[in-house]
Amino acid sequence: MKKNELVRKGLALMLAGVLAVSVAGCGDQGKQSEGSASDSAETKEQQQEQQAESDSGEQNGSSEAVNEGWFPIVDEQITISAAGVNVSTVDWNETDMVAWFGEKMGILMNCSQYETDAWSSQFSLMLASDDLPDLLVNPADISVVNQYVEDGYFLAISDYLDYAPNLKAFLEEHPDYKAMCTAADGNIYGLVQYNDNKYARLQRAFIDRVWLENVGMEYPKTVEELYETLKAFKEKDANGNGDSTDEIPVSGDTNASWYLAVMSAFGMPVSDTAYGLMLSDGTVTLAQTTENYQAYLTYMNRLYSEGLYDEAALVQNSDEFVAKARDGRVGTFGAAAPFVTLGQDASVDAGYMALGGLTSEWNATGAFPLAAGVSSGVKLLVKADTAYPEAIVRLIDYFYTDDGILMAAKGTEKSVKMEENPFDASYQQAITFIPDGEEDNYDSAEAYRYKKAIINEGFNVIKSMEGSEYSFVDSASDELLASEEVAKTYGWSVLMERRIRETGTVDVMPALLYQESEANRRNTLYTDISNYIRQAAAQFISGELDPETDYESYLNTLKQMKLEELIQIEQAAYDRMY
Repeated sequence: MKKNELVRKGLALMLAGVLAVSVAGCGDQGKQSEGSASDSAETKEQQQEQQAESDSGEQNGSSEAVNEGWFPIVDEQITISAAGVNVSTVDWNETDMVAWFGEKMGILMNCSQYETDAWSSQFSLMLASDDLPDLLVNPADISVVNQYVEDGYFLAISDYLDYAPNLKAFLEEHPDYKAMCTAADGNIYGLVQYNDNKYARLQRAFIDRVWLENVGMEYPKTVEELYETLKAFKEKDANGNGDSTDEIPVSGDTNASWYLAVMSAFGMPVSDTAYGLMLSDGTVTLAQTTENYQAYLTYMNRLYSEGLYDEAALVQNSDEFVAKARDGRVGTFGAAAPFVTLGQDASVDAGYMALGGLTSEWNATGAFPLAAGVSSGVKLLVKADTAYPEAIVRLIDYFYTDDGILMAAKGTEKSVKMEENPFDASYQQAITFIPDGEEDNYDSAEAYRYKKAIINEGFNVIKSMEGSEYSFVDSASDELLASEEVAKTYGWSVLMERRIRETGTVDVMPALLYQESEANRRNTLYTDISNYIRQAAAQFISGELDPETDYESYLNTLKQMKLEELIQIEQAAYDRMY
């Protein structure tokens, strides 16, 4: 392996901070768990001993004795290490999923997890020191991963497809997925996510239905109607507590998806507020350089200057926003779902409406942006010199089966059961429940699912609606969909489907795969440019910069930062793939 070259690469990436981690999830970003078993000296010593056995291949149940099925994969238990980005605030070692791996498959897993911001540096250090775990979860973008394959640090999973017949079949059936996973040398190292669940691919923003009723307003369908609605929220007692001065019409954190709903209304259907690529007759453009974007910034500045938009939203974190929402002060926000933000049972979602599909003078046809079905963020990656390549690939293969797909999304049999749909007796679906004895620890079954049942956003290499409530919602009649009981039972997905049937969806720019020569340069340009766009947006919205008089200077700065070169890289990647 090219060690010196790798060290230079790893340290350079760490210092530049360009390891882009792609994590789509609904929960709060977690941190390496405090007080967990991994924090005790005794357990650390045990892990070191187990890993030494794993690395030497001396542990019983070696990779040479892999069974044809999954239960178990190996007759004698093995121990592997795993690390990655945690989006569920729970110690992975304490999840039902990790326990299930050991009990059912014979694979014990010692896990370390990190906050998103900390992971980039951690991953760089692992690479530079040649100290990777056996399995990496959500490690980096596929283009970043592929920069290191020639150094021999990652397992070519494509060499082990005899142990993964379901993955092999999926690759053959989905050439777009195979293309995204395939490195320049023709091998597959990192496995990205394939998402055919349309609800998981939609930007989500919500408006309080009760607030609308309290101020006598209809659901807004244009940006001007939204302005009038937010103005009513501010001036009247929208939350009904007798105080007409404590309402915050719109709030969120710096990554709120509410921005995307408004950008789409101005004719920019994108999935990134700071770097939104769009297509026009096969030509790649950047939304944040258009006249539409200038109009959007002018609109946002109007909301900000009139006190309709929470000025703290430009700087506050998720916890600060959530505290305001749970205090009953926020009428409109972007979130995975209202109940997640509010910390209540999913039935609370029925009191909201999905906000999106708005129109403006810049966009006469409202639609919800639908993110690409194939992502560029790697979900699972295996180190090359693991003692158990066959066993790990066999484990990964399970998540390309119907049962595995469902388990990765919903949980194990400890908290999941198949039951008859209460509104359609012919439909069977998987339901997550809170196990006995856990009722006081979780606000809802959904909270149990993503905080305890699974490694959230970890092993779901395929997101599917089959066997889930989403499939029922998608196929439900308009009459059923309008039912209050259906909304209370299935929550936010019902709100999204109601609105989608009125407006439709529009595809955003597909994910792109970059060659190594492109990826190195792109990472540097992308990091600097997207950071500048994010900073400038806050300045335009707050009025520090004028959207009318300072926009040309903003464009000139982007030009000086070599935006044109970056777009050329994006165009070349698009032309190669499509």
